Amino acid sequence: MALAICIELEKAGRDFIVIEKNPDSPVFKTIEQRRVPWMILAGDALSEETLEEARLDRADGLFSVLPTDADNLFVVLSARRLNPKIWIETRISHETTRPKMLQAGANRVLSPYHVAGIQMARSMLRPQVDDFVEIFLGENNYEFEAKVYDIKTGDSRIGLKLADGKFTEDGFTVVALKTADGNLSYAPAGETPIAAGMSVFLLGRGRS
Repeated sequence: MALAICIELEKAGRDFIVIEKNPDSPVFKTIEQRRVPWMILAGDALSEETLEEARLDRADGLFSVLPTDADNLFVVLSARRLNPKIWIETRISHETTRPKMLQAGANRVLSPYHVAGIQMARSMLRPQVDDFVEIFLGENNYEFEAKVYDIKTGDSRIGLKLADGKFTEDGFTVVALKTADGNLSYAPAGETPIAAGMSVFLLGRGRS
């Protein structure tokens, strides 16, 4: 999971640091074999001193993907104490751990087994849809991009209809819209007025 996360962050052009104490881990091996310029801190993520050395206090987010729920729970608790504003995502092996993770301060909790099971079922039930999703989210994404555009105060699009927001001219299609009060709608009507606080979910191939 750590290796997959690193690859996705690299694709997105985001700066990140990996905390890893096992020199035989997939991340270490990838750095050696591919000579990727990933920053890695050889240390124990269960140590708050290591988290501080990684400058967790300045980080925007944390992925905690240690092998056991107990270890991830400890990291989540430590990270939330060191940086109250950080976004934390973690994995669980047992669904009974989910409430504890959320109570400890995790923003998002994922079960790899649950997610994989859903994906396998959907892949067999709707293979064409799964193939389409793989085109822009898979490893061979053919430069497709999915992103969220936040409408902030002063944005020139405010007051325009969604169809007039020039998202298409930028190479994107609006697939969903989230209003300031949290309501989410899929395939929103082009007549929808654009207002501050909205988030527009886009899919396409952006034009530079």
